[in-house]
Amino acid sequence: MKTAGRLLFPVLLVLICFPIWGKIVFGRAAAEYYGASSEDSEETFASAFTENNGLDTQGVIVALHSETESEQSPIMAAEAIQGLEMEAMTGLINKAAGKAKKLDGFSSGLFSVHLMMSVSKVRVKYFNELFNRYQSGLTGVMRCENRQCRALPAPVIHARGWSYEKTVKKLELGGGAYVENLEKSDGVYLFKDFGVLLTDAQLPALYRASVPIRDPSSKQILDACRIAGDYLVRTQRANGRWYYEYNAGSDKLNRNGYNILRHAGTTYSLFQLYGSIPDKKYAFAANKGLRYLEQSIEADPGDPKRFFVVEGKNIKLGGAGLSLMAYVEKEKSLGTSAQEKKTMEGLARHLTLAQNKDGSFDSYHALPGKKAKKRRSIYYPGEAMVGLIRYHQIHPERKDCLDVVVKAADYLINKRWNMLGLRFNVPPDAWLMLALEELHDVTGDQLYADYCFDIARGMGFDQWIGVYPQYDFYGGYFPITPQVTPAGARSEGLTAAWIVANRVGDKEMQEKLSRIIRRAAGFQISCLIRKPFNVLYKNPSRALGVFRHSPVSNRTRIDYNQHNISGLLVAAKLMDAQFN
Repeated sequence: MKTAGRLLFPVLLVLICFPIWGKIVFGRAAAEYYGASSEDSEETFASAFTENNGLDTQGVIVALHSETESEQSPIMAAEAIQGLEMEAMTGLINKAAGKAKKLDGFSSGLFSVHLMMSVSKVRVKYFNELFNRYQSGLTGVMRCENRQCRALPAPVIHARGWSYEKTVKKLELGGGAYVENLEKSDGVYLFKDFGVLLTDAQLPALYRASVPIRDPSSKQILDACRIAGDYLVRTQRANGRWYYEYNAGSDKLNRNGYNILRHAGTTYSLFQLYGSIPDKKYAFAANKGLRYLEQSIEADPGDPKRFFVVEGKNIKLGGAGLSLMAYVEKEKSLGTSAQEKKTMEGLARHLTLAQNKDGSFDSYHALPGKKAKKRRSIYYPGEAMVGLIRYHQIHPERKDCLDVVVKAADYLINKRWNMLGLRFNVPPDAWLMLALEELHDVTGDQLYADYCFDIARGMGFDQWIGVYPQYDFYGGYFPITPQVTPAGARSEGLTAAWIVANRVGDKEMQEKLSRIIRRAAGFQISCLIRKPFNVLYKNPSRALGVFRHSPVSNRTRIDYNQHNISGLLVAAKLMDAQFN
């Protein structure tokens, strides 16, 4: 048995690790194949093709995407070509436009052109996936039967959220574009898709269903925040509640599930957005969100002055912390009513009473006669600390709130994850970083700066920089695949660390953080559905402003926009402060 175990272990290790390593090696090769070594995010079609002129191009697909009519879009035409035959492509553009004119409601649209490069037949499905020849959003699919071939370009497949199997099925049913003058033996084929959008000003090169950005400017960052805020305004319901989840590929809204803590955080981010971009629609939406939130805020039956947020059977510490943060942001930008001031006081009371003698917090609170969960959240304490220290900022007479934050910081730095004088873990707690920055501003204690930098170093270590599996993973954070919400949350914390570094005059740390923040901002904005490539999605107007879960997923949730708005707003201000 021991010998068998020794033989089995390396076999299992190879089976588990090879597909992951394959993603890195083959994905990196794909990135270089698509001209990913260039720092420029937008290229003209001709220059991009010239860089890849050694590649085997066997066809071209032209797609016309409607900005309004999702069911009939895109209209496609395709033809077998060798090399860059502009006359053939012009003919295909006219052909697709002619098809669109025959359709009711197809009034306007945007063209994309896709080169079908390195066409190869799928031999064995398992090994095809194992060796990563098919990559979502990068690989187009073609199916041939009776010497007639139909194809779908990679960005269209990705934007609609179709799996490989579903794509093949659609081609079987006559979907996609008929590729004229191309004869292949029966079967399924894959091709590398190099595509561009034909816009009036530029020809942005597509990578999946996006146009990745490197080194964004402060204006681009603020524009991203505005677009994301507009999405939240559009998807808010009449009662102040948001559609919690949305899939931009299928155009499906989640009308049932909800999380009141993420609602509170979203409300907070809109008040922040209004503070930076004083458009009344953001204030209106934030106030509506606050009114809905108040329906979940209750007083403790045993202590009428103590307020907390109730979600189902749970009373979570983070609910009071995030809600207090939202009220404080409103106080800063719009002012608060007498009732809102009373609510803030009650929430602050709950947070102070939730602290234990050692400085830790109870993550859950129980009503009289009930039992609270014993589970401890990593992030709730930081949310409570930020709420309390910001409440102290507008009520400096409340020294007790500051004392609670100081005591909590001592516990989290010196006791949590520490044993026998050794620190075993430094979690990527962005909320704690925000609290430490503001605590350092008040006290000047270097301990808070040092621990904030320790968290920042860990975050920077996890960022995809030199070696990254896909071009649009650059600037995101480990693991595979990098996700947009952790990137947004880390940006909130990293910008706080930048402020501390600037305050203490640590130029080396400040420069390192600037690079990390800028790279992350590029990744975050690349995950945002923006114009003009929103036309690739099923419902272009609704998808606009969505921070997608990751480069390979089209789903979103309200906190995806929340964290990215909050982090990017500060990032834009720091860039202006540093470079102007």
